[in-house]
Amino acid sequence: MITVNRRDFITALRRASKVSPKNSHILPLRTVQLTVDAESITLKSTNLELALVEILGAQGQARETTVCVPIHQLLCTILALPQYLQEVPLEPHPEYVVVGTTKLPAGCDSSDFPVVSRPPEDAQTNVELPEDFPNHFRFVRAAVSQDAIRGPLQGVVFDFKNGNIAASDGKRLHVARLWAPADVDSVIIPPSALDLELPTHLSIPKRARDIVGTVFLHIANGYIVSNALEGTFPAYHNLIPKEHRVVALVDREELLSAIDQAFPAVSERNPACSLHFNEHVEIRAENKDSGASYVNELDAVVEGPEILVHVNPHNLRGMLTSMTGQSITLTFRKPGEAIYIVSDQADQWGLIMPLVFDPPPKAKTGATR
Repeated sequence: MITVNRRDFITALRRASKVSPKNSHILPLRTVQLTVDAESITLKSTNLELALVEILGAQGQARETTVCVPIHQLLCTILALPQYLQEVPLEPHPEYVVVGTTKLPAGCDSSDFPVVSRPPEDAQTNVELPEDFPNHFRFVRAAVSQDAIRGPLQGVVFDFKNGNIAASDGKRLHVARLWAPADVDSVIIPPSALDLELPTHLSIPKRARDIVGTVFLHIANGYIVSNALEGTFPAYHNLIPKEHRVVALVDREELLSAIDQAFPAVSERNPACSLHFNEHVEIRAENKDSGASYVNELDAVVEGPEILVHVNPHNLRGMLTSMTGQSITLTFRKPGEAIYIVSDQADQWGLIMPLVFDPPPKAKTGATR
């Protein structure tokens, strides 16, 4: 019998349960594979597109044994143990596992559990992620497409050649700079892998290996194996405007607060608010259905001619909420083109496409007979 820290075990099982499909007809996918010896317990779960491997320290005496147990049944059993137990007693057998006084039969034979790849020793690249990666990922994550048919836009691209991560849903683009450029091909990682547990570093196998298209995300007690998304991410660097006619420096929190206050005056028929740049930044919204209107003027440093743009407040709010820093810079070339928004540290930037409305038809003039 061995013992394992209860809190760590529950955390690992909850993470594994997010990987394991609850309604799958493939029995091994609904189980967690436990490999136990006297010093550790290794947990593996997979849905064939994503796999999680965690290694927890253990104490006691046990021969190396592997057993596959229904993951949700195991988690419920551990949660039902007396609260004063800080260590979970575990006795594994090839056909069952004893947790405390409860005997849980194996969900499948261990040989039927899918093979989970190990991180390669000769990886094409190993990238250490900075300490502020969670903030950058949160910013980029907000722009991932929710459309099931958008292919590469459903993931976050790790663009090693430019040192960035980026995401776009076709209407907005979020980019964060993380590391020095490297001559390595980019890889698109689905958010489901990154949402499990943010990695400390990642490794990508060489293309000559059989596990091409696989990415290894290293976490504190193990690693996540994810299939990379197929396809080519758009050449987003070509979208950076080369020149600007209008540049505005605005306090991010003040602009975000003004956008929030404008929402009651935004209608479904006209889901837009306008930004008017002259000596200040003026925000306007009008709901023609309810008659509600909103006007707010913010202090800003504006350079360039007067300009009026219409934006989707939901997209703008999503960028402002997830972006870090006290102030932001908004730049424009002309009203119908993308708005370029940069954080005060210049390590996060994005593009938002404005909303364009057809001008009202001109009244006909001329003599009448």
